[in-house]
Amino acid sequence: MELAVQVVTYGNLNAMTDGASGAAMARAALTSAGWNVKVNCQSLKGHPDCESMLGELHQLETRAAGLEAEIQQQLRLRGDLSL
Repeated sequence: MELAVQVVTYGNLNAMTDGASGAAMARAALTSAGWNVKVNCQSLKGHPDCESMLGELHQLETRAAGLEAEIQQQLRLRGDLSL
């Protein structure tokens, strides 16, 4: 997603939607992997690694949301595209 931000922010205007699409797929991968982490940790209650994995997942999800917001802003500003 960080690379997609660069494409959307600095790349050719015709490639903006390619960068945005790549970011959307990366976000979908994070979401689906996150569900797997959550359900597995739920079944492993008390496992010492689950707390750190869930914390890391939360950090990744927070970062992804920020990157997604940056991409949407650039799509509006540079590409005159609204979502």
